[in-house]
Amino acid sequence: MPESLSYDSLSVILPTYNESENLKKLIPEIEQKFPKSEIIVVDDNSPDGTAEVARTLGARVVLRKKKEGIGAALKEGYNSASNEILVSMDADCSIHVEDINRLIGKLHDYDLVVGSKYSKGSRAKGFSSRRQKILSYWGNKFFIIIFQLPVDDITLNFRAMRKVTWQKLNLRQKSNVFLLEMLLESKSKNIKIGQIPIFFSDRFYGKSKTNLKVLFPLYFKFLLERIFRG
Repeated sequence: MPESLSYDSLSVILPTYNESENLKKLIPEIEQKFPKSEIIVVDDNSPDGTAEVARTLGARVVLRKKKEGIGAALKEGYNSASNEILVSMDADCSIHVEDINRLIGKLHDYDLVVGSKYSKGSRAKGFSSRRQKILSYWGNKFFIIIFQLPVDDITLNFRAMRKVTWQKLNLRQKSNVFLLEMLLESKSKNIKIGQIPIFFSDRFYGKSKTNLKVLFPLYFKFLLERIFRG
């Protein structure tokens, strides 16, 4: 870790919607590995009691009135974080808590570090179908080539940065496109981007909320907006 930072200054941001059962597994794992970390659950008013479960488990809950998208939830989570190292990750247990160590370790050399399902050394099992995996892989490739990004995965919510890095970004997207926007804004502001390979496994409980029929139009709308903005 950089001298000015330590694992004691870690905030873990978990955007949630109907993830109560997964939090019962995930939050204790984070607390065991990082006992002094701040765990922030940003919940979009889940009807399954996610917020109540998170509070019971000792997390700080940011309760949103409506479901606006992962980008809106992440932005609120980053802004409310108290510590100097910010890590965001999905709450479905598809990402291993142990990989937080490697993610943060890269902050020695980079300002923003992302987890990748597709780089050398990665394994990606957490897809509902082979079709979803193929579309995700080539969709990532397309946008990476178009925008010349130095990563292999633009869509995974598993990222680490210092608070000072987050404060340099001015992101507007509310949907999953927020994750791509973060990379583009970082590149435009000469924020150094690194990545680590991860094991992306099946979610622990429940069904995936990823809907490619909804996501692809949002990404292509964003692409057209960037092109016409020059």
